[in-house]
Amino acid sequence: MEKNCLAGYFREFQAYVDDVCVLASYMPWYCDGFWIEDYDFTDMPLLGAYDVRDPLTICKHVDWAKGFGVDVFLMNWTTIGDEQDKNIKKILENMNQNINCRIDIAILWGPDPEKMINSPPPDHPDWDLYDMSNEFNQNVFLNDMKYLAETYFTNRLYFKLSGRPVIYFYNSKSMRGPLPKLIKLARKEIENLIGAEPFIIGDEIGWLFTYPEDWINVDDNSLERLTAFDAISDWAGSHDRSDPEYIEKYEEYLDILYSKWSEFLIKNDVGFVPSVIPGFYEIYKGYERNYPPIPRSPEKFRERLRIAMKYMDPKLKIIRIDTWNDWGEWTNIEPMKKEKFTYLEVLKNVLKDSNNL
Repeated sequence: MEKNCLAGYFREFQAYVDDVCVLASYMPWYCDGFWIEDYDFTDMPLLGAYDVRDPLTICKHVDWAKGFGVDVFLMNWTTIGDEQDKNIKKILENMNQNINCRIDIAILWGPDPEKMINSPPPDHPDWDLYDMSNEFNQNVFLNDMKYLAETYFTNRLYFKLSGRPVIYFYNSKSMRGPLPKLIKLARKEIENLIGAEPFIIGDEIGWLFTYPEDWINVDDNSLERLTAFDAISDWAGSHDRSDPEYIEKYEEYLDILYSKWSEFLIKNDVGFVPSVIPGFYEIYKGYERNYPPIPRSPEKFRERLRIAMKYMDPKLKIIRIDTWNDWGEWTNIEPMKKEKFTYLEVLKNVLKDSNNL
């Protein structure tokens, strides 16, 4: 085993390397008191109620992730100067000080009603819908992009494609209006700041099974919107639970969805980054659970991984896993007290199988 420069820590696993890039969404909010207050747990992390700011925590997470085929932690980021922003900086500080505890990171950014003006339609007051012609929302978007470029994009551990820092726009589909023009402005400003345009992945497909032929009719500038992004993705495997049949035949519908989007995006010269979940269910305390879960099991996870890899962009060869450690939605794959390394072992085996084809 390889001794880490963090006293008392030894590497358990040699990094697994292949030609598929696996991004895993990482939630950096786990710290003081979080574990006790918010969840109805059925399992717990193998590390126990950890703090992401602890150097040993990130060493273990990096060791386990890289040992089983995860290449990048996609860090959830919300607001300038908030707890997650501070925690990501601390994580990077710890990784930069420990040569064997390093993994590339990228930023998972999204609009948020806490920082932007949300204008849901009257018939769906629970929806997020952001009018990007609103000057306030525009300023938040552009200020966030500038801050992220100055704060993270030049870090040596930031994930880049051909020198371009990668950023994922969570729930980009909720931003309506002149988003393509704002993205163009952000690209230009970021290039002026750091010498490279960002590689932007848009979450445009939706939680419902939204096919390209439906998406294209959302507004008059859909094609302009599409090509504003470098690649298109979805969140948490488009976990549509609006119909019992979708849950029962989730993998069948997911295969159809990804087949259509892959073909559509290839025709329009936009990349495709499919996402994978082990399962999906809200376990936040007090959460109103209106829908049954997407079943969680190693066998289901294996099948979903194979679907994603079948349709991933042949040029990019990137898939996303939602998530490494969101314990509130049953999507976590990090090692657990009961399930151990089961989901990581499935991931590594599927990656190995794909290399043998």
